[in-house]
Amino acid sequence: MTSLVNRTLNTLQPALRHETANGSGSGRWACPRFCRLSVLLIAVLLTFPVDWSGQTVAGLAAQDSGKIETTYDEVKDKTTVKLARVKISSGQDKYVSLHMSPSFSFAGRRLLATPSIIDFELQTVVRGRLRTDLYVVFMIDGEKVFLSSSRWAVRRPIPGRVWMGERLVFRMPYETLVKITKATTFEMKFDATTFSVGDQEKQALRDFLIYTQLHPQITQITRIRKKQVINRCVDVLRCWHKGLLLSGSL
Repeated sequence: MTSLVNRTLNTLQPALRHETANGSGSGRWACPRFCRLSVLLIAVLLTFPVDWSGQTVAGLAAQDSGKIETTYDEVKDKTTVKLARVKISSGQDKYVSLHMSPSFSFAGRRLLATPSIIDFELQTVVRGRLRTDLYVVFMIDGEKVFLSSSRWAVRRPIPGRVWMGERLVFRMPYETLVKITKATTFEMKFDATTFSVGDQEKQALRDFLIYTQLHPQITQITRIRKKQVINRCVDVLRCWHKGLLLSGSL
């Protein structure tokens, strides 16, 4: 935005001086022109199509410990926000790996309400066969949480290995996700095997949680940035006014 102000000033400064017959500038400021161009500058700065929220989202995304993926389906008019796969464990018991990738969707392009349900997806790679009666329990600070889920197998998820993969999508209430991000300990029990979610992985969930909200942080930062631009406009106009006084045009 500062570069926009500077470019605007460089463009308008020659027009702010009287022109003589031979085209040379007299050095005296033209008050009527100053007034008109002042209004023009303010209009440019305040109506120029800057994506304030987009700049802030990019800044937040750069600080995320996990990558946030946002896709828009034009046919269904639906936006999906997803946390890219985060590894929870590898080489534990018969499980080669365990990843999580929560997501949520909403109609249109703009989030108008906090989602009530999170699709909390877990992806496993297992040596041997999958169990049809797999029992999964979430442990949040020792409290057991049971969630309904959809499951489907993935044949040979790792080329060259006779292993099986499985994707499990749990319908997790939003409040449960919030509780997980605030918990001291978060574990997942797959029958007798317990996976502990580390601090880095929980931080990825906290980063993801930001995108489920109506971005109060972004709104606040946007207001600050707009205020800074308005203050910049005022400073520029004060400098011009001072130049008018020194030149005797006012």
